[in-house]
Amino acid sequence: MDKPLADIKDLTMNLRRQSIPVFFIGSSNCVDQMCVAMASLLDNTESLIDFYIIDCDLTSSDKKAIEGMRSNFQDAWNSIEFIKVDIEKEFSGCSRWKGYLDTWARSLIPNLKPELPRAIYLDSDFLIYGDIKSLYEQNIAPEYALAAVPDIGYIVSKDSWAHAKNLDSRHDYFASGMLLFNCDKYREVGALEKIKEAGRKLKPFFCEQDAMNTVFDKNNYQKLKWRFHLRDINIEPLSDTKEAAYHEIKNEWQHVVCQHLTHRKPWLTMRNDYNNKILQGFSDFWRYAAMTPHVEALKLKLMRNLSFTKIMTIRKKYFLGMIPVRIKITVDGAYSILGIESKFMGDSLLFVAVKKMFFFNNPIWKGVSHG
Repeated sequence: MDKPLADIKDLTMNLRRQSIPVFFIGSSNCVDQMCVAMASLLDNTESLIDFYIIDCDLTSSDKKAIEGMRSNFQDAWNSIEFIKVDIEKEFSGCSRWKGYLDTWARSLIPNLKPELPRAIYLDSDFLIYGDIKSLYEQNIAPEYALAAVPDIGYIVSKDSWAHAKNLDSRHDYFASGMLLFNCDKYREVGALEKIKEAGRKLKPFFCEQDAMNTVFDKNNYQKLKWRFHLRDINIEPLSDTKEAAYHEIKNEWQHVVCQHLTHRKPWLTMRNDYNNKILQGFSDFWRYAAMTPHVEALKLKLMRNLSFTKIMTIRKKYFLGMIPVRIKITVDGAYSILGIESKFMGDSLLFVAVKKMFFFNNPIWKGVSHG
């Protein structure tokens, strides 16, 4: 049967659109935030996206939830592939981040898909505000195996980064949360084996990030603009020491493409740690979370964490830490009820009720559906 003319037209247009490979590291403990990152990326691109998920410990239900988002983004979602890796075998002997080796998986990317000339890697806790095509098409000089953005935290407080002292003093330490690989060059210089060697020999504090900076020391990488890896951090100290960088970073927020949601997370808290303002990207995160199957679980995480923080403040202020307590949380359609109970007596010392409708009617939740 002949295809309808409209279908043929759509197929022709898709063939003309660029397909961009984007890699994530997939694990069950971060699949919810990864889906938010994917939604923000898909919502802001005119290109086709080929997703490659490096599968560290995803369950079948995790994969089903991820693939279930596809129907909402038919125009941009081209394909998805889950790539199972034995992370314990690949990076045996390397340092762990919070008990896991998963973060090292990004260094495998050019070797996992040798047919790709270049590839983007994103941490799961990213938000994408612009077309990812603008990142993918950034120039990488032929001599460089990857492109990255200097780490803002390192620029602000370089002297306190003892873990990076083995690097050349002129090196601009880069963040590995977003990477653009020149895959052929990466394989040509044997970067993967060098990174593994650095990981096993140095046992670096920031794992693959320190190891990658060791391998690509002396600024042996293509520097990209801040807009491709911004984060909510206090840059005021730069106003005195590095005024040009200070103004440049502030201006880049007007052109932001990628934001790394670190170290304060919008699914755990609402405010930053330096001036107590609402986190950059907080409402955007929740707008995109509403496009995923994980929005209710993420909201519960936030409510629990905010309430826990408040209760611990009350405990410290009024009970002076002398009464061991436990926290009970129940959630229904209208309220989250949090009870603090004495471990010794069993009776309630305090109840806190957070009204759901009030909490989620705050203007910061604009555009988010709350069910």
